[in-house]
Order: sequence, then C-alpha cells, then structure tokens
Amino acid sequence: MKNKPLGIVAGGGNLPLALVRVLTAQKQPFFVIGIDDHAAPTLTTNAHASLGQLQRIATLLKEGQCQDVLFIGSVLHPDYAKLIIDEGGAQLLEKFLAKKGGGDNAILSLMLNYFEEQGFAIADPLVHLAPMLGAAGVQGRINSDTHTPDITLAMQAARNIGALDIGQCAVVCRQRIIAVEGAEGTDGLLRRLVQLPPQALGSAASPAGVLAKCPKPNQDLRIDLPTLGVQSVTLAHNAHLAGIAYQAGLTLFDDMPATIAAADECGIFLIGL
Repeated sequence: MKNKPLGIVAGGGNLPLALVRVLTAQKQPFFVIGIDDHAAPTLTTNAHASLGQLQRIATLLKEGQCQDVLFIGSVLHPDYAKLIIDEGGAQLLEKFLAKKGGGDNAILSLMLNYFEEQGFAIADPLVHLAPMLGAAGVQGRINSDTHTPDITLAMQAARNIGALDIGQCAVVCRQRIIAVEGAEGTDGLLRRLVQLPPQALGSAASPAGVLAKCPKPNQDLRIDLPTLGVQSVTLAHNAHLAGIAYQAGLTLFDDMPATIAAADECGIFLIGL
C-alpha cells in the first residue's frame, strides 16, 4: 500500500541499491532488512537477519509497519548444517524436506507462502522494478545477426533446464551447448567457461558463443527474476563469448546504461528477446 513502507528483504549485489535509489526518487517509503553476509556494506538498512531467520524477518517487517514485501538481491546457496534458523526457518525446511527436495524455485515458493501466511502481500517486482527491466532488441552498437542460430539454441536450452528447476541460463557456441547454470549461479557459470578446452570457445581475435538467460517456465515471477549487469558482460568477454541474450521485460539490470556501455567497450552484443 502506498501509505505504508514497502518492506525490502535485501540480498547481495547492486539491485537492492538500485531499487532504493528508485524508491527514494519516487518519494515512496520503504523499510530495508539486510540479509547477513549478503547485503552490500554500502546499503543502508533498518535491520538485519540471518538467511534462516524467517520469523525474525516477519517480526521486523511488522515492526516497520510493512504490508507489502519485496525480495531482491542475490543469495548464495547456504550450508544447511551451519545455517542459523529460527522457528520460521525450521518450518520452511520441514516443508521442503517433506516435498523430498527440489531446486531453488521449490524452496523460494515455500518462503513466499510463509510470508503470505504471516499476513504479508508479496509485492510485484515487475511494478516496483520496472525501470530496471531490460528492453527488447539490440542494446548498444554491436550487431547480433550472424549469431541468431546460437541465440535460438541457447534460449531453448535455458528454458529446458529451467523447466527442471536447475537454472536460468545456458551457453551455446557454434550450435553446441557447452555449459548450463547450476548451483554456482550465472557468474560462476561464466567463470567456469575459461576452464573448457580452447577449441570449445571463441578466442580474443574471434569471439564466439552466446549466453542466454530467462526465467524458469514455471517460476513464480515475484522472486528471483533473471539478473544481468556489468560484471556479467566482463565475465562473458573474458570467456571470449560473442554476446548475451535475455528475455525482455523479465530480466533485471542494476544499471542498464553502464551495462550497455560495457558491452560496447568489450565488443559483445546484448539483445533482449
């Protein structure tokens, strides 16, 4: 609701910082809870909580008079044996184990259900984060036309692994799927590419291959939207990829102008489909 602060549960990366800037410019009140060991040190927070302290987060949101809550920012896969959990976290884990596991989408859906049961409404990121959503078409100066077959196959592969709740992105080079995202995330996937045999990739003189990223087909779009940024471009360039494709309107950029500038400087294309 407009007259109440928007509750923000902030993970890592620059997206929470970008959201705070947008809300400040819009003069919309907000209340930020930073996730310990994740939220950026430069993010001004009203409170902190551990990743497994769902009950504490709910209590803090109520104390902050929040009705709507938005989850934003990256979260590393935790070591469950070392995770600090409260009653709410234990309740989520019990339900997750009862489902006999699953991927990120499974546990994130259970988390959203928990907060809805506590009386909160899950805010729509497509509304609050609209200024950060990537547009359709080629962004920047680098043309993608000669890479259309790799773009098509990479996006298809990304959707296929997403349907299995594995990850959100895949890499194709010369019509061959050479990598898919796992628990390491997109940046980890891009770093892993440099360990592949040189013949599987492009080169500094002749970049080749495409990273494609999109939401999982059955994903709850209220959380964990695909995210890209300057670091993604830099890592793709280091792996000698020719470009990056993403699903327009459903992919977040913490700084789109800076990402486009980085892509132009690196000589790789950036295209929204």
